[in-house]
Amino acid sequence: MLEEQIIRYREEQLPELKNIFFLNVPEYFAEKEWEDLTGYLKTHGKTYFVVKKENKVIGCGGYHKSDDTTARLSWDFIHPDFKGKGIGRKMILHCLEEIEKNVDIHNIEVWTSQHAYQFYAKFGLKTYHIEEHYWGKDLHLYKMKT
Repeated sequence: MLEEQIIRYREEQLPELKNIFFLNVPEYFAEKEWEDLTGYLKTHGKTYFVVKKENKVIGCGGYHKSDDTTARLSWDFIHPDFKGKGIGRKMILHCLEEIEKNVDIHNIEVWTSQHAYQFYAKFGLKTYHIEEHYWGKDLHLYKMKT
């Protein structure tokens, strides 16, 4: 069995991301968020990554600077068949290593939902704001930071 490989996102991988994204709807994302993700990738594709296994994309995630000293982890999701296998953790650790290379960044944040905030808490992020039905019906916003 080949080890997972994390590489920089390329535009031709968008159809694979779309497939995985919609496998995570409606539990983790609202359907309408697909358009937000595609816009995000056009702006922040240089700091977005995919996880490949046996030449197939099985997950993705990235970050962007939300201000001069803060990086926001964004759009992390995994194919349901690979959840619970440590792939999300590998992706976040990869992003944190990339973020560390920027000496100006001193804070990490994430905007997530009630379904994933406990995952991010494992990386030292703490919830400071909750807004119900932000992403869609029954998908609440959890703002977290280090």
